[in-house]
Amino acid sequence: MRSLPFARSASALLGGLACAGLYVACTDYLEPPRLEPTPPVLAVIDEDAESPRLGSPEAGGEPARDGGRLVTDASVEAGPTYPVPPPLTGGHVYYTRETHVYRIDATPGAVPVNVSERLDAFGEAGDDQRLTASLDGRWMLVDSARFGCGTTACLVLVPNDFSHVEVVRPGGRVFTPEGVSAISSGAGDLIVYPASNGPHLVDLFATRRRGTGVYSDPVLLTGASTYPYNNMPAITFNGTKVSFDCGQNPFPETGNNDACEVNVDGTGFRRLVSATTLPNPRQTHVQNPHWGLDGLLFEAAWPVDSGDPEIVLRPEIIWRLPSDGGLPVPHQVFDNSVSPCALPDGRYAFLWLAGPGNVRGDHELSIANREATSAFVLTPRVEITDVGLGCSD
Repeated sequence: MRSLPFARSASALLGGLACAGLYVACTDYLEPPRLEPTPPVLAVIDEDAESPRLGSPEAGGEPARDGGRLVTDASVEAGPTYPVPPPLTGGHVYYTRETHVYRIDATPGAVPVNVSERLDAFGEAGDDQRLTASLDGRWMLVDSARFGCGTTACLVLVPNDFSHVEVVRPGGRVFTPEGVSAISSGAGDLIVYPASNGPHLVDLFATRRRGTGVYSDPVLLTGASTYPYNNMPAITFNGTKVSFDCGQNPFPETGNNDACEVNVDGTGFRRLVSATTLPNPRQTHVQNPHWGLDGLLFEAAWPVDSGDPEIVLRPEIIWRLPSDGGLPVPHQVFDNSVSPCALPDGRYAFLWLAGPGNVRGDHELSIANREATSAFVLTPRVEITDVGLGCSD
């Protein structure tokens, strides 16, 4: 019951039509005031529509990667400008499609690498899902039913050159992950994972990699959490904190789910954003929080007028909580979008159910520019399994 695949059908995501069941009755629904920071614009399928960026005192250097301060200039008609980002290196995105996992360049027309087929070379058969990676791309983590893990999946570490694989055994013990896991850059010596053997129904733990196949005893990170379910960790760019889903239900869309954060040593637990932070407090969940260069990216519902007073559509979209404070900003350009994942150059990956020509509502893997005004689709007409994405250089 506590296995959290988070797979959702297009009809479920588009299906805020229901006025019963998981949603509250629509008859007394009040349309919230529309936020101003991100006016609606048409999405374009190229990366040339980015707002111009001004030079900054930090030009040529890399800004702080755990969120960047928004900089505006009245002389720039195209809108706000941002600190100079690291050089665009293309980046990579990691995703699941049914029982296979893939890595793909974050570049239009890129051909995905079937990571599952590469793992076949180690002589083990089995299903794979929930592929993530360190932000520098040196390490991958995957839930796999291979490598002596039996019928239930265990967590497997894979270097980006596929030179070997190793089962992650905190304190020498195999465990079953309850969602995606996260790994630090560099030596890949910190792994954060969700499991069910803590004080809550699902908790986050950290283990340190001491050498090939050698892992420290797990350290509980979410002991101070006030939520029974703590899942979907993402390590911040500077490697000091972990953002994650924190909620009252195993499936965030059931409701009462927030975004939280904790230091990698288990101190400093805090809530980052909740549904009550949004314009309409009746939207009772947020999920998949990832820190980007300009704030916290997450997904949450955004109510729209259906034209029928008895029916309110509740598609999910990506939001950004600015790192310098202020109201959450809805990325209304990308209607019906979920599962944001921050790229180190300021862009982000997401699953888009309403992209250009997407008449079936497929979860198409897409890349948005830093200003969230344009995007391109990486996997047109391909249904990606919505169990979490990974992003790296």
